[in-house]
Amino acid sequence: MKGLNIIKGVLMLLGGGFWIGYLWIYRPEIEEYSLIIGITMSVVFMVLVKSFFLKTIFFLLCGSGFLLYLDMFMWGDVRRFTAMLLVAAPMASAALLHLAEQASEEEGE
Repeated sequence: MKGLNIIKGVLMLLGGGFWIGYLWIYRPEIEEYSLIIGITMSVVFMVLVKSFFLKTIFFLLCGSGFLLYLDMFMWGDVRRFTAMLLVAAPMASAALLHLAEQASEEEGE
C-alpha cells in the first residue's frame, strides 16, 4: 500500500504542477475559477456520500458544470484545452487509484 500512496502522491504533484503552469500562462477569470471549484466540490461530495440518489445528483451537477466549462472556455482554444487535459489526467488517475484502493479494502473485510 505504501507504493500505491507514493504513486498517488506523484500523480497529484504532477497535476498540481500542471495546474500552476495553467494559472500562470492563462490567468483565468473569476467565472472559470468558480466553475472549476464547483466541479471539484461536486466530484468530492459524489465520492464521499453513500446514498445512490445523492451520488446521482452530484454526478449531474458535475457533468453539467463540466459541459458548461467546455462550452465557455475550452472549445475555441485547442492549446488551452490540451493544458487542462494535462492537469486533469494525473489528478483523475490518482482519484481512480484511491477509489480502487477503497473498493479492495472493503472487499477484503
